Amino acid sequence: MAESGGICISKTAFDHIENNLPYGYEILGDQTVKNIAKPVGAYGVLMKPRVTVAGELEKEKRTPARRMPIFVGIAAVLVLAVVIGICQF
Repeated sequence: MAESGGICISKTAFDHIENNLPYGYEILGDQTVKNIAKPVGAYGVLMKPRVTVAGELEKEKRTPARRMPIFVGIAAVLVLAVVIGICQF
């Protein structure tokens, strides 16, 4: 059921780990699986922190918290450039 390299979990597993892991989940609906008579609720594990319906992913919005590492990196490079420039003179 999972894409190559992906992970699928049952609804029972999802109920236990939903709030305990920093991953998002894609609702795949009820799936027929081998050696189980009744269809099983299935979820695909995503690397995004949200639950979606299969095929209806929302666009992520960049938040200030996500931009902070970029600004810190740029500031560090600028400070390093200034220090190297001062040392050269």
